[in-house]
Formats: sequence, C-alpha cells, structure tokens
Amino acid sequence: MYEEVVAHMLDRRLRVLARASSLVQRAIGKALVLLAEVNGFQAMGYSTLDAYAAQRLGMTGRHARALAAIERRLPGFPRIDRAYQEGRLNFSQVQEMLRYIEPIDDADWAVLAEGLTLTELKEGLQA
Repeated sequence: MYEEVVAHMLDRRLRVLARASSLVQRAIGKALVLLAEVNGFQAMGYSTLDAYAAQRLGMTGRHARALAAIERRLPGFPRIDRAYQEGRLNFSQVQEMLRYIEPIDDADWAVLAEGLTLTELKEGLQA
C-alpha cells in the first residue's frame, strides 16, 4: 500500500516536471525556427543547425531539427497544437502524429491521442 501511494505521488510530480520541460522544448523549437529564418547559425559562425545545437545548446542536431520541424508544422494542426501547449499531449505523441496525419484529421487525433500510450498511438496511426 505504501509503495503504491509513493509511486502515485512520484508519478504526479514527474508529470508536472515533464509538462514544464515540454514548454521549454516548445520555446526552444520556436526560437530555432526564428534563428534559421534570419540565418542566425551562419551569422554566429556555425555551418549547420546540428553544429549550433551541439555547441551552444548541448543537444543533438537530430533533436533540435525535430523540435523545429514540429513547430513549423503545428500551425496547420490547431487542436493538436493546443493540446500540446496545455500538456495534454507530449512531444513524442505530437511528433508521431505529425508523421502520419493530415490537417483535416487534426481534431479527431487530438482527442483520441490523449487517452493513448505512445505505443497504442503508434499502432493506431499505422493501422
């Protein structure tokens, strides 16, 4: 009983932290898009986003590209965008949905994905 109570308390705390992290990742993605639009990487002496991300942000170029790609695509998916902003969807869910769905399916998938694990979501998208 004690372990279950502690596990649920820790789960709640971890989910709050993950939500905060998600908001930071969104801000980074938006800033990377803007930096790319003004050729900021080159202006600072970096030849690529990957080089900039590794040297200045301590993240892989792959992750930086994924953050920026999501932010570029989200305006076409307003319901998913809102659910992501509100913490009802996480980065992995959004990334997976944007690989498979079209903007016309935005509202349906935004609601459906909230109740699914990432594994279940992947299975549903690939069906």
